[in-house]
Amino acid sequence: MKELDRHLFGEGRHEKLWTVLGAHPSANGTSFAVWAPNAQEVQLVGDFNGWDGSQHPMARDAHGVWNLEAEVGSGALYKFKVRGADGRWIDKADPFAFRAQHPPETASVVYDSSYVWSDASWLEQRVHRQPHAEPMSIYEVHLGSWKHGRSYRDLADELVAYVRELGFTHVELMPVMEHPFGGSWATRSPATSRRRLASVSPTTSGHSSMPCTKRASV
Repeated sequence: MKELDRHLFGEGRHEKLWTVLGAHPSANGTSFAVWAPNAQEVQLVGDFNGWDGSQHPMARDAHGVWNLEAEVGSGALYKFKVRGADGRWIDKADPFAFRAQHPPETASVVYDSSYVWSDASWLEQRVHRQPHAEPMSIYEVHLGSWKHGRSYRDLADELVAYVRELGFTHVELMPVMEHPFGGSWATRSPATSRRRLASVSPTTSGHSSMPCTKRASV
C-alpha cells in the first residue's frame, strides 16, 4: 500500500480497495495484503511453501492491514493463516482474491488478468446520451443460472437477443466477481473479478443487487 492508499483506507474513503488488497503479481513476484485488525499474527501459506506459514510471516501496519512481498507467480494457490485474538490459528481464503478454486477446494489463486477492454467507442456514445429522458426497462439476471454451461461469449449473443424479444432496454448483471461459495451468488463478495458461472434464478427488477465497495477482513 502506498501512503495515499493508507490515508484513504484509514478514513474509510478508499473506493478501489481491490487495487491494493488481495494478491497482485508483478515482475518481482506478488504483493499480498489483507485487512485483519484483530489478528495477533498473519502468515502466507500456499503450495509454494508446503503450506508452512513460518516461511512467509506478514507485517502489520497502523490500520490493521498485513502486507508481504513474496516470490510467488500467477497460478499459485494460497491462503492467509491467521492467529486471532483468541490465539487460535485458522486458514482463511483471501476476501479480495481475483480467482478461487472450484468447490470443494477452498484456496485462493494468484491471478494476473491479460484481458484488454475494447468498448471505447461504446463508452464514447454513452457520454452523449440522455438516459433520464429515454425509456428504461431493466432485466436483472445471474449469468451462471440463466443458461447452464454457457460461456460469457455465448451468453453475450443469446441474452441480448432474449431481452430484446421481451422488450427490455437494459440488462443488470448480478455480481460476476470471483467468490468461493456459489450459493452466495457473490452478493457478499468484495472482490471484483471475472466469476465462474454459478447458480441463481433470473429476475426482473429495477433495483441494484451489486455490493458496495467496502472493507472485508478475514
